[in-house]
Amino acid sequence: MPDKSIVFKRILVKQDDIISVRYVLSYNKAIYYAEEYPGVFAFQKKLYQMLNEQIVLKKS
Repeated sequence: MPDKSIVFKRILVKQDDIISVRYVLSYNKAIYYAEEYPGVFAFQKKLYQMLNEQIVLKKS
């Protein structure tokens, strides 16, 4: 979210022949007020889009 109250990170690491994907989702606020719901909803929608993205591996 623009105010950084919810942060999503996707971390990809290649080590030898192994690719690891780690997702970190941080909620930095415990309570979201009604006027914040549209922003939270938009963030959740974007989050699900990112989680459904394909990871493309290219041979080098």
